[in-house]
Amino acid sequence: MTKSHSKREQYLTVQDLVDWLKVSKSTIYRWVQESNFPKPIVLGAADKKNGVARWVESDVVLWLESRPNKEEK
Repeated sequence: MTKSHSKREQYLTVQDLVDWLKVSKSTIYRWVQESNFPKPIVLGAADKKNGVARWVESDVVLWLESRPNKEEK
């Protein structure tokens, strides 16, 4: 295994995001639709019946770090 593969990327479900960010599923999907949140990757078939959406944890962390902070006014 090479160094670039030594740390595996973590993939999050929408429920993981709901629990972590304390927002609803519909909020997550709305943010994605409005391009205000990282798009998920689709595992399996890309249709709604057989594909499953997963978010790359590092993408979400970068998004969080880019958000305005109350103290940065």
